[in-house]
Amino acid sequence: MLKNSTNYMRNVCGLNVHKDNVFMCILKENGDKIEEKFGVLTPEHIFYFKCR
Repeated sequence: MLKNSTNYMRNVCGLNVHKDNVFMCILKENGDKIEEKFGVLTPEHIFYFKCR
């Protein structure tokens, strides 16, 4: 452990990639959790990012 260390990590993201889907989870500093599931095909990616 570092002396005088500062908490640099505010949010953490994890990706779980499977054959047909990608699962994403973001854990925020305040305890909120964001979970998303989307497909692996290009049209599904375009739709997902247009909806954000």
